[in-house]
Amino acid sequence: MGYAFINFVNPLFILPFYENFNAHKWKRFNSGKICQITYARIQGLNAFLDHFYSSGANNHQVAPLIQSVPPLPPIALAEYERNLRNIMKEDKLKQLAELNERVFGSQ
Repeated sequence: MGYAFINFVNPLFILPFYENFNAHKWKRFNSGKICQITYARIQGLNAFLDHFYSSGANNHQVAPLIQSVPPLPPIALAEYERNLRNIMKEDKLKQLAELNERVFGSQ
């Protein structure tokens, strides 16, 4: 079993990622494992790191691998949003908005 924690820089990326990878079988690795995506109990990178380093799991043999990406310029994010709206059905956008509202509250 393996785990990955992904801190999305924008909630718009959650639904396309979920649709592409949830219930995905890794054929390449001759394994019966199936990807299952859920929200983490602890939200946010800093909260996750605080929890990890204070949990006793930090034994110097295992540690989180953190890869940062530069923030998207506003024009790229706007183009991504336009493309996403063209690809996805309006009901999925509504589901995403409702999901984001439940998870992140109104911002």
